[in-house]
Amino acid sequence: MANKMINLVLDIIFPAYCLGCGKNLKNGEFLCPDCFLKIGVNKTLFCGKCRARLPENKKICHLDFPYVLGAAAGYHN
Repeated sequence: MANKMINLVLDIIFPAYCLGCGKNLKNGEFLCPDCFLKIGVNKTLFCGKCRARLPENKKICHLDFPYVLGAAAGYHN
C-alpha cells in the first residue's frame, strides 16, 4: 500500500514521458511503441576499417585488418 502511494506521488511530480517524442507513458516505459519501432536493429557486423556491412558476418574487405565491429542499433537520429 505504501509503495503504491509513493509511486503515485512520484508519477504526479515526475510524469513519465517518451524519450523520443514526449508522449505521456505508463507502466515504467521509456519509449512509446511508435518510437520503439523506429529503432533500426543491425543484424550483421561491419568492417572496422571502412565500416562496410559484412554479409553473413564474413570479412569481404580489408582482410588484413584485425577487427570487425558490431552494434545492436545505429547511434544516429
